[in-house]
Amino acid sequence: MDDTSAPVPLSREQMDKFLEAIKVPFKEHEDERRRSLEISAGFFEKLAALDAATIALAASIILAIVFKPELRADFTHPILHKIFTVLIFLWCSFVLAILHNALIAIIAHLEAAYSETEFVWALMKESLSATKENVGGLTDEQVGQVEDTLRAQIHPKQRRLIAVKTFLYPTVKVVGGLSILTFLAAYTLIPYFLHKLW
Repeated sequence: MDDTSAPVPLSREQMDKFLEAIKVPFKEHEDERRRSLEISAGFFEKLAALDAATIALAASIILAIVFKPELRADFTHPILHKIFTVLIFLWCSFVLAILHNALIAIIAHLEAAYSETEFVWALMKESLSATKENVGGLTDEQVGQVEDTLRAQIHPKQRRLIAVKTFLYPTVKVVGGLSILTFLAAYTLIPYFLHKLW
């Protein structure tokens, strides 16, 4: 019994037509994704700067408390403990914001590498087409075999780049979310501790 339900692979012409049809929407999608990452990187750059400034301010408060000999230890210990708690959250937010932007830089590098493979592929296809037109004796089948060989070399690299990017996009969101949460936790603790102290 013949199995007619087995999928038939696309021919080279069908694959080229399909890739051409999705090229513009894919580029628009990638542009929007890139713009979103740029906006996100700018936000987390400011968040890291705010974290660093607050950490510096907290450090100066700690030094002022420590070098005031007239303050009693039973009074300063709880204050220092509360400041250190806030500092831990701020430090986590700072590190996560930097990690977020480092991951975005890695994604940008991967996109550049993917773009390079696309350029190499386009260059090879055009070179093959020009060679076929200018050199006699080459058949469509021979050119197609060379294209298939080149495609087999380029596509695994593209698949690897896409796989890493696919993993990094949600990772960036999680790291960014954690950075914001730890920042909000730090700034929520400040009024809470002030209320407890007074």
